[in-house]
Amino acid sequence: MKSQGRDDDREPRDTSNDLPWPDEIFELELDPDLLKELESFGGRTSTLAKHMLSVQVLADSDPEMSYQHAARIRGRIPRSALARQTICIAAYRTARFKEAVKEESAYRRISGNFDLVPIAADSERGLNRPQRALDFGAEFEREDLDPDTRTELFIVMGGARRDLGDTEAARVFMQKAVRAAKSPLAMARSRFALGELLVATGDAEQAKKWLQSAVDIDEDAVWTEASVLLESLS
Repeated sequence: MKSQGRDDDREPRDTSNDLPWPDEIFELELDPDLLKELESFGGRTSTLAKHMLSVQVLADSDPEMSYQHAARIRGRIPRSALARQTICIAAYRTARFKEAVKEESAYRRISGNFDLVPIAADSERGLNRPQRALDFGAEFEREDLDPDTRTELFIVMGGARRDLGDTEAARVFMQKAVRAAKSPLAMARSRFALGELLVATGDAEQAKKWLQSAVDIDEDAVWTEASVLLESLS
């Protein structure tokens, strides 16, 4: 899960609609539930909706511009859980790890939800603070997390243990992630994480087993790079 790159804690100037709109957004409609939340804050909902669509459209192709659109939403409706959730994810994807940690806290405070806890924990890893990532993750292990969030948190905590050189403890966390996984996404990601760790520790045969399991679930290689890693072991 860990992102790579710079960390920049500065928040951009909010001028709300000074960014170019991607052409694709004019052929799309925002999810009704998202639109309803934006409308609840009043004001120029159409502009906010275009920013949100831009965040979604640009997330993979231009993460930096996606972040800028997310920042415009936060600037307009800072008390919105949706705005804080959106900027947290966008900050993480652009390696603004300090900002991601801060925004996850704001989102959790407003919404009461824990789904971005793994992003905050992994951001601590991005800041080269693996022990803080572990301490932070441990605070939420006993919370009523949904299976996908719990799986992702275990993966991050396993990664933090690996950062600290404790591969045995890392393996325990990755195995816990495999057991916690329920959805195809979580199952593929946890198996890939365990397989990747086993490759790093020299257990190629066991690694192949878990990587193949991830490939079987993620046949189109949407969620992991298990097929690439598995091929490299052949």
